Amino acid sequence: MILGTLFTRRSRVQLFLLITALLPASLMAGQTTPDPVRILTLQDFKPFIWCEEGTPKGIDIDIIRVLFERAQRSYTLECQPWKRALNLIKTGRADMLLSAYKTEERQQFAYFSSLPIHLSSFNLFTPRGQHFKFTGIESLNGYRIGIPAGYSLGAEFDAASKAGAFKVSPSYSTESGLMMLLKGRIDLYIDSKQVVRYTANQIGLNEAISMVQQPLSKPRPAYFMFSKASTVVEKQNLLAILDESLAQVWSDGTMERIVKAYTHPDSHQESRLFNSLFPLVSYHTYSR
Repeated sequence: MILGTLFTRRSRVQLFLLITALLPASLMAGQTTPDPVRILTLQDFKPFIWCEEGTPKGIDIDIIRVLFERAQRSYTLECQPWKRALNLIKTGRADMLLSAYKTEERQQFAYFSSLPIHLSSFNLFTPRGQHFKFTGIESLNGYRIGIPAGYSLGAEFDAASKAGAFKVSPSYSTESGLMMLLKGRIDLYIDSKQVVRYTANQIGLNEAISMVQQPLSKPRPAYFMFSKASTVVEKQNLLAILDESLAQVWSDGTMERIVKAYTHPDSHQESRLFNSLFPLVSYHTYSR
């Protein structure tokens, strides 16, 4: 009886040792692999971001791949309409959004990267042969203007629009905005210069439109947004790592190589934009 009891105890110990030897070290230490970061993207902002058969592509997507590879974190990418994407970030049902302009309203529910993920210049476009001179927001008074749905084009523009100085019609893609312009449904279309040029070239409308040379404003920095309501494990640490990696991407030539692969710009263009912007960007902490 005693020998039987000893044998049973010894068998139990051996079985326990066998099981624990087969378990991953992370489980033995009480650790689990963090869930992938859920990243949402714009659907049509070529060449920075676009979705092709549900697959996100573009400059910003390539940059994110680099950042998360350096952070050694997994992630998923989803294409979502802009307004729905903002709501998912606001409520914490998604973690990250590419890419957005920084506004006071958005800073209430999201963190922004310390440095931009890209810079874009917004210009006005007219049908070929129709000339317009832009001298300031007041010169838009009385016009019918198309802009990307859900976009903020700056405090002055947004205030004038809200006051009814001009009529704004949202477009849900750059292509639809250009078609609205050419069909006479709007007088002017405002969008990123890079995006319109890329799209117009893709659909054969380069000769049908003209760009007003005076931009709506200085080149605007766009950032990645991270939901304050996100439940991502070690969120603050992840954001700090992504910030540090993004600064490296700007400074080590990675940004220029990625942009050039899509747009073939002057090899020094992005560096000049970055150098002019860098002194104006202050790093913030995510613990506030």
